[in-house]
Amino acid sequence: MPSMLITAPILPGKLDAWRRFAAEALGPRRAAYEVAVREGGLTRLRVWHQRGPDGSDTAVVMYDGPAPERFLQRIATAKDEFAEWFRGQGVTCHGIDLNVPPPPPPELVIDLDVER
Repeated sequence: MPSMLITAPILPGKLDAWRRFAAEALGPRRAAYEVAVREGGLTRLRVWHQRGPDGSDTAVVMYDGPAPERFLQRIATAKDEFAEWFRGQGVTCHGIDLNVPPPPPPELVIDLDVER
Protein backbone atom coordinates (compact mmCIF):
# COMPACT_ATOMS: atom_id res chain seq x y z
CA MET A 1 0.00 0.00 0.00
CA PRO A 2 1.42 3.40 -0.93
CA SER A 3 2.40 5.82 1.81
CA MET A 4 3.37 9.46 1.90
CA LEU A 5 5.15 11.20 4.75
CA ILE A 6 5.19 14.96 5.14
CA THR A 7 6.37 17.36 7.79
CA ALA A 8 4.78 20.69 8.55
CA PRO A 9 6.38 23.21 10.88
CA ILE A 10 4.14 24.38 13.69
CA LEU A 11 4.50 28.13 13.92
CA PRO A 12 6.15 29.52 17.08
CA GLY A 13 3.54 30.00 19.80
CA LYS A 14 0.94 27.91 17.95
CA LEU A 15 1.44 24.48 19.56
CA ASP A 16 -1.66 24.86 21.75
CA ALA A 17 -3.71 25.99 18.73
CA TRP A 18 -2.38 22.97 16.78
CA ARG A 19 -3.39 20.62 19.62
CA ARG A 20 -6.88 22.20 19.65
CA PHE A 21 -7.04 21.72 15.87
CA ALA A 22 -6.24 18.00 16.28
CA ALA A 23 -8.68 17.61 19.17
CA GLU A 24 -11.50 19.28 17.23
CA ALA A 25 -10.77 17.16 14.13
CA LEU A 26 -11.08 14.01 16.26
CA GLY A 27 -13.94 15.34 18.36
CA PRO A 28 -16.87 17.35 17.02
CA ARG A 29 -15.58 17.31 13.42
CA ARG A 30 -14.62 13.62 13.35
CA ALA A 31 -17.38 12.44 10.98
CA ALA A 32 -16.46 15.12 8.42
CA TYR A 33 -12.75 14.36 8.92
CA GLU A 34 -13.33 10.67 8.21
CA VAL A 35 -15.25 11.55 5.03
CA ALA A 36 -12.38 13.80 3.89
CA VAL A 37 -9.84 11.07 4.67
CA ARG A 38 -11.78 8.43 2.70
CA GLU A 39 -12.49 10.77 -0.22
CA GLY A 40 -8.84 11.78 -0.09
CA GLY A 41 -7.71 8.25 -0.94
CA LEU A 42 -6.56 7.25 2.54
CA THR A 43 -7.19 4.21 4.68
CA ARG A 44 -5.00 5.38 7.56
CA LEU A 45 -3.71 8.73 8.78
CA ARG A 46 -1.20 9.14 11.58
CA VAL A 47 0.11 12.42 13.01
CA TRP A 48 2.98 12.94 15.44
CA HIS A 49 4.32 16.00 17.23
CA GLN A 50 8.12 16.29 17.00
CA ARG A 51 10.07 18.70 19.15
CA GLY A 52 13.36 19.71 17.53
CA PRO A 53 16.64 20.14 19.38
CA ASP A 54 16.24 23.90 18.93
CA GLY A 55 12.79 23.80 20.57
CA SER A 56 10.88 24.11 17.30
CA ASP A 57 7.71 22.08 16.80
CA THR A 58 6.83 20.02 13.74
CA ALA A 59 3.87 17.89 12.74
CA VAL A 60 4.91 14.63 11.11
CA VAL A 61 2.07 13.18 9.04
CA MET A 62 1.87 9.70 7.50
CA TYR A 63 -0.76 9.14 4.83
CA ASP A 64 -1.49 5.50 3.87
CA GLY A 65 -3.88 4.39 1.16
CA PRO A 66 -4.29 3.65 -2.50
CA ALA A 67 -3.84 7.34 -3.45
CA PRO A 68 -2.28 9.22 -0.50
CA GLU A 69 -1.48 12.27 -2.61
CA ARG A 70 -5.22 12.88 -3.12
CA PHE A 71 -5.92 13.94 0.48
CA LEU A 72 -4.22 17.34 0.32
CA GLN A 73 -5.52 17.87 -3.23
CA ARG A 74 -9.05 17.26 -1.95
CA ILE A 75 -8.63 19.53 1.07
CA ALA A 76 -7.14 22.26 -1.13
CA THR A 77 -10.04 22.30 -3.60
CA ALA A 78 -13.16 21.09 -1.75
CA LYS A 79 -15.86 23.65 -1.05
CA ASP A 80 -17.39 21.93 2.00
CA GLU A 81 -17.32 23.49 5.46
CA PHE A 82 -14.82 20.99 6.85
CA ALA A 83 -12.27 21.60 4.07
CA GLU A 84 -12.59 25.36 4.51
CA TRP A 85 -12.08 25.02 8.28
CA PHE A 86 -9.11 22.67 7.74
CA ARG A 87 -7.47 25.11 5.31
CA GLY A 88 -7.89 27.92 7.82
CA GLN A 89 -6.27 25.83 10.54
CA GLY A 90 -3.38 25.06 8.18
CA VAL A 91 -2.70 28.77 7.80
CA THR A 92 -3.11 29.50 11.53
CA CYS A 93 -1.02 26.61 12.87
CA HIS A 94 1.47 25.94 10.07
CA GLY A 95 1.52 29.05 7.91
CA ILE A 96 0.59 26.80 4.97
CA ASP A 97 -1.80 28.20 2.40
CA LEU A 98 -3.12 25.39 0.20
CA ASN A 99 -4.11 27.96 -2.43
CA VAL A 100 -0.40 28.35 -3.19
CA PRO A 101 1.46 25.56 -5.03
CA PRO A 102 3.14 23.25 -2.53
CA PRO A 103 6.89 22.78 -2.31
CA PRO A 104 8.31 19.78 -4.15
CA PRO A 105 7.68 16.37 -2.58
CA PRO A 106 10.36 14.92 -0.33
CA GLU A 107 13.36 13.36 -2.03
CA LEU A 108 14.04 9.75 -1.08
CA VAL A 109 17.69 9.64 -0.08
CA ILE A 110 18.00 6.23 1.61
CA ASP A 111 15.85 3.18 0.96
CA LEU A 112 17.53 0.34 2.83
CA ASP A 113 15.87 -3.06 3.04
CA VAL A 114 17.93 -5.48 5.08
CA GLU A 115 17.18 -9.20 4.83
CA ARG A 116 17.93 -11.15 7.99
